[in-house]
Amino acid sequence: WNVVANDKFITLKAIDIQERYRFSFWDSLIIQAAIQGQARILLSEDLSGGQDVKDLVIINIIINTDLCLPQTTTPEMIYDLKNSDIKVMEVSNEVSIMYGGIGKPERTLMDKYSGGYNLKLVFTALPSNKYLSNVVVNILNKKEQIIIKVISEGPIFFASLIPGIYTVKAVYQGKEKLFKHVDVRKEDQRKINISWKVKKAND
Repeated sequence: WNVVANDKFITLKAIDIQERYRFSFWDSLIIQAAIQGQARILLSEDLSGGQDVKDLVIINIIINTDLCLPQTTTPEMIYDLKNSDIKVMEVSNEVSIMYGGIGKPERTLMDKYSGGYNLKLVFTALPSNKYLSNVVVNILNKKEQIIIKVISEGPIFFASLIPGIYTVKAVYQGKEKLFKHVDVRKEDQRKINISWKVKKAND
């Protein structure tokens, strides 16, 4: 950890941040200390999120509901995903999901962080094989209890599940696709391609 002392230089820089970004002086002092310590991300319960101050990204962990993040999420991942529409969230203590993938850059980014997920769903249209978004995803456990219910706003959906047997339901424009006895294991990533016959699809 880099210990940063609030000296005269940091105080003057904090005043500059206060005047430019309209933060309070004390918040500006925290921000400048983070910059001085070469931090890339500042997690806060008070500061407004979504702002960049001299390459420092401020994320409000209370306001930003998309940051119900798994404990395995790294600062690098938060930094990489901040300008994307990729959603990463913890559903429960043992279940987390990531979905998105509209456009090749997003899909590449998701692949970079897909190692911790043991289930992957890909939604496409037939006969074009183009990607589909806004698919309702339901995942049920062996007791037929719903453990995940979400609208995937992108064509790629990842889940980190407890190893076991699951049922996967995917609904697009009212048309349901059902996959029973899906065997999800700890180490291997199970992939399911799900397709619907549609006239138009995403690129």
